[in-house]
Amino acid sequence: SLLSVQLIARIERETGTAVEGIAVLRETLSALAAIARPGTAAPQTAEEAPPSTRRQGFYFGPSGSLYGSLERNSAPTAERAVLVCAPVGAEEIRTTFIIALLMRRLADAGIPAMRFDLYGSRDSAGDNADGSPARWRDDVLAARTTLIERTRARAIVGIGFRYSATLLAHTAAEATWSAMVLVDPVVRGAAFIDEQIAAETERRSRALPTLSRLFGRRDERVAGIEEILGYRWAARAV
Repeated sequence: SLLSVQLIARIERETGTAVEGIAVLRETLSALAAIARPGTAAPQTAEEAPPSTRRQGFYFGPSGSLYGSLERNSAPTAERAVLVCAPVGAEEIRTTFIIALLMRRLADAGIPAMRFDLYGSRDSAGDNADGSPARWRDDVLAARTTLIERTRARAIVGIGFRYSATLLAHTAAEATWSAMVLVDPVVRGAAFIDEQIAAETERRSRALPTLSRLFGRRDERVAGIEEILGYRWAARAV
């Protein structure tokens, strides 16, 4: 957003430190302060203390096609670990900060936390249009297996947001979870898609006249592909 750009510019102007845009999205203000002023005294309160955990990024799953991130403390193993399943599409962006904060606090409490990108999203292989509910459900199972291998945890808690909560629930027959936390799961798929398409229709009605005037862009659609809020999905997936 414009406010993020203004914040980045001000930090660089006043401290001489360049801050990446993704850091503004992911980090707390105290973490940004530590980045902007390295070597400053640590905050005194536990709430503001810089993270004592470490984050590992890696590829896993079929042919290394999935990207995951594991946040943990220095302990090599753990009794319990948490798998975080982020939402799909535009909803994923809105949860980036809260998921990063959740994982950090779990890791600080000694509970390793892993999040991952579904096939065709973010840093995983494939394009948005290559994903499907069946593949994504298998991705959740693959992520669970990887989390166990990396932490040796015997109890795995799954936390799913929105549609990923639905995917998580559909793995219960094939995987043993010590607990599931389903945050605002999608119960009626048709209603969920209708809401997304309605938002996309409104976006197009507001943006396309301006884009057409400035750049001559037309509303070009591709057969078998649905573009919803900036993401391109296979028609079979929606």
